[in-house]
Amino acid sequence: MLSRLVPELISKWEIALFFFLLALVSVPPQLHRRLGTRQRAAISRVVLFVAVASGIIWGIKLSWISDDAFISYRYAANLAEAKGLVFNPGERVEGYTNFLWTMLSAMFIALGIDPGQGSIVVGLCCFASLIALVWRLARALSPRGEAPAVSIAAIWVATNAVMVSFSTSGLETMAAAAFALLALQRALAGAATSCGLLGVAAIMTHPDHAIFFLTLGVAMAMSGRNRADLIRYAAPFLLIYLPYFFWRWCYYGDFFPNTFYAKSAQLSYFSQGGVYLLSFFIGSGFWAASPLILYTLFLRRHSLFGRYLLFSVPLYLFYLAKIGGDFMYGRLLVSLIAPLLIAAEVALRELWSRGRYCAVGLSLLLLSIAAVPVELIRPWEQKWGISDERSFYRLKSFSPIIIDSIGFRWARSFKRQLVDQGLRPTLGVHRVGMVGYFTRLKVVDLFGITNRDIARRPISRRGRPGHEKSATSPYIVASEVDISDTEVYPEPYDQWTRFVLGKTVFQLVHYEPATVKALQREKGGLMIDFDRLLDAYLSSLPRQRDREQLACDAWFFQEFYFSRVDQPEKRRALERRLLELSLPSEVDASRWAMPADFRRSHRPNAASAIHFDPEDERRFEINGAAFAETKIFRQPIWRGELARNHGSILSTYHPHKGDEPIAHLISEPFELIGDVMELGLAGGRNSRMERVALMIDEKIVFSATGCNADMIGQRLWYISPYRGKKARLQIIDGERGPWGHIIVDEVVQWVYDRGLSGGDK
Repeated sequence: MLSRLVPELISKWEIALFFFLLALVSVPPQLHRRLGTRQRAAISRVVLFVAVASGIIWGIKLSWISDDAFISYRYAANLAEAKGLVFNPGERVEGYTNFLWTMLSAMFIALGIDPGQGSIVVGLCCFASLIALVWRLARALSPRGEAPAVSIAAIWVATNAVMVSFSTSGLETMAAAAFALLALQRALAGAATSCGLLGVAAIMTHPDHAIFFLTLGVAMAMSGRNRADLIRYAAPFLLIYLPYFFWRWCYYGDFFPNTFYAKSAQLSYFSQGGVYLLSFFIGSGFWAASPLILYTLFLRRHSLFGRYLLFSVPLYLFYLAKIGGDFMYGRLLVSLIAPLLIAAEVALRELWSRGRYCAVGLSLLLLSIAAVPVELIRPWEQKWGISDERSFYRLKSFSPIIIDSIGFRWARSFKRQLVDQGLRPTLGVHRVGMVGYFTRLKVVDLFGITNRDIARRPISRRGRPGHEKSATSPYIVASEVDISDTEVYPEPYDQWTRFVLGKTVFQLVHYEPATVKALQREKGGLMIDFDRLLDAYLSSLPRQRDREQLACDAWFFQEFYFSRVDQPEKRRALERRLLELSLPSEVDASRWAMPADFRRSHRPNAASAIHFDPEDERRFEINGAAFAETKIFRQPIWRGELARNHGSILSTYHPHKGDEPIAHLISEPFELIGDVMELGLAGGRNSRMERVALMIDEKIVFSATGCNADMIGQRLWYISPYRGKKARLQIIDGERGPWGHIIVDEVVQWVYDRGLSGGDK
């Protein structure tokens, strides 16, 4: 960080010199006393106007709208259209944390105002109000008789890169900061009721501002405020916030917002949180302001302002460190910048009033260097798990809203190619804001911000905050997603499902003829004509001899194509060849039921089934380390961990060690009493190291392996010739590398139902 900081400061020395001269003129009160009252007031108004105007002009120049802002806009749009305060109609998931901001966006939409335009204007207004409020507080908190005509803190706020950046962004950040600072100002003025109202507004704009509300209340109590004032301060919380909180709890069914679970805020992530705070401390210049801030905290430790900072700053910083901070550089620290810079200015004026001119000069020099805008994290860069999000979502046009971002281009492409053609596929993407708002399609958030299942998925390894949980391929399939921005099927099937849209490669999860036809109109279109590919594949079936390859092909074609396309002849041709390779040579495959019609001509023998419930564990001898610390038979940890499973499973994938452990399992002997044995199978594809086998007389008669996918596929073994014999089920996981696990769903013996009609047979 320091290696990036120093060259930036050297290259921008003119800015540091400007701030030093400006501060040198504004700090000494003697210069201001020579002016008349009207002259001082005029200078103050002019400089304040210039500071506000400069901040707004810079903010407009840096205008951007985050993809996260469009998540709120989608909630607002659905509310304005009477579909509920939801992201996907019919799904109550609280994927926002800015209730008042979302309500404001809904009001804009109801009035016919673009919420992006409205949020930019409101954000800039909040920024201007914040600068003016800092100016007022800096003057009010200065030593008696030392009130400045020019506030250094207000100028620093107006030109602070983080503050300016989030003055637009479409996010609630600046509004929450303005509410919190205005609540402090009202507390200093003795207006307890309005202070409480503003504090509650800050919480309902962003929940973590409850820390500021709580610490301000404690500071007021310790500063000798009477009981009536404290009651008036708490009344808005009791009468407004608590009813709102219980309403949202009942409406969504969760105590915390879904983002709390998606970002694993219940866990500690101090290593990343420390990096987040350090990057801000160095990049925003607070390394220079810290001595002055600490000096003010010491001098004003018995005042309301001092107590508020003493309680709120350490507690809030600890909270940020615990949750790992944020992926947006400086965003969660915006509400601290203004009060801390006010404290720095108060310290400067206290030092001057005490005659410590050398300390003032040294502090001004450091602060002037720190006031230089620094790009510690460069545009389009992700560094230390943090990024300057502004560079990814730059505003190209205000009216109409046009954003230079991948998500915006995706949204326009999906709308043009699909929505405008009357098609409404389900999308599974990692950038859900713009895509969801502009297309109004059902969207599965693959990062889990608006998805309850993914948000509650356990984390195997910590990473970039807010991006640690991502939907797996099985979940995408099980959620009936039609188009995904991530690969779903393993090789070679991933090549058969890719298509290009808006210069981005997507995956078609399920084959829908109308969707395919619309996509093929786009330049690039589908990379492979799948219908032609399937016909060519079926024509080559007689030459196919690899039973495991054919089993995986059949699983893929069933999941991708036949689950949505009614082509019984093509399906039966594939299944017939699969059956021919599975049956002994003396059995006529043409007289046997095809797998898709299997359950119509057979009935299960329940007594022979292995469901891998916990009580089934005693039926197996287990060797190996895969299950030394976890259960061998279990329910999937979270919904969508697998696709197409039936209840409990056997899985050699270790929840903490992944594919590393190996294991060998063999069942106790059981009698073969059916005509066919069916089992669900997933996991790695390795017929030697990852397999399930049926052993009769200690010889392997049948075996099967996975397809490098955690989506259950069915395997059928013709066991009729062995009926009455004893058999054992062998499960081997001998691979430690990628896909070094195997998953078995349930094993059932089926009996041919001879009571059916001849046609059904």
